[in-house]
Amino acid sequence: MKKLSIQLSQDYKSFKSGFEVCLDGNLIILSGVNGSGKSQLIDIIRNPWSNDPKKIIKAVIKIDEEEVEVRDIIYRSFKESTNLTEIPKVGAQNIKGYKDQIWSAFQNYKLDLNRKELEQFQESSIRAKEILIKNFGEEKFNNNQITREDIDDIDFADFMWKSDDPFTSIIGDLFLAYAIKSQNKRLEYSSIDKSFDSSLLDTPPWIQLNNLFSKLGLEYRFKEG
Repeated sequence: MKKLSIQLSQDYKSFKSGFEVCLDGNLIILSGVNGSGKSQLIDIIRNPWSNDPKKIIKAVIKIDEEEVEVRDIIYRSFKESTNLTEIPKVGAQNIKGYKDQIWSAFQNYKLDLNRKELEQFQESSIRAKEILIKNFGEEKFNNNQITREDIDDIDFADFMWKSDDPFTSIIGDLFLAYAIKSQNKRLEYSSIDKSFDSSLLDTPPWIQLNNLFSKLGLEYRFKEG
C-alpha cells in the first residue's frame, strides 16, 4: 500500500461531511493528543457498525486509487494481534489464551493456511500444526480427532499465538520475554520463601518503548505496568 484516501460523505462526530485526507506510506502512524480524532478516523476507515444500516458511516475509502469494501478491511488492535494478557497475570492464564487460539484455529479451520481467518497468523498456524502433529500424529490431526483436553496436556513452552505483522511481533516478543523472566523470578523467590523485589528486573519494555516514542516526538504510549 502506498496511498490511503478517505472521503467522508456525512457528518461523523468531529468530522464534517466532505472531509478528505490522503495518507502516504506502507506504515502510517496516527499521533495526537487525547480527543484529537484518532479513534474517530479509524472508525471511519473500518466502519465497525457496517452490519447496521442505521449506524453505517458513509465514506469512500481507496487504496492506491482503488475503492475498497469495508468487509475487506481487517482491524487488529495490538492486544488482539498478540493475544497478550496483562503482564501481572502472566503464566497459566497466558498459556491458556494461546491454547484457546490453537484450539479455535484447529477446530474451525484445521489450521489451513488458505483460510482468510488465518492469513494474518501464518507463522503461528504453521508452528501450532507442527506441534500437534508431533504430539498426536498426522492421522489423528487429519481426522480431526484431537480434543481440547489433548491440547491442554501439551507443553507449549516459548510458543505465542501472534500476528505476522512485524511491528506487533517484535513488540510482542519483547513483552513475552519480559513476562517470562518476571514469572520465573517470582517462582524462584517463592520457592525459597523470600519476598520478590521487582527492582531486580530490567527496565520493563513498555517504559523503554515509551521513552523511545517520547524521543521521536510521538504521542502514542503504552500504559504503565
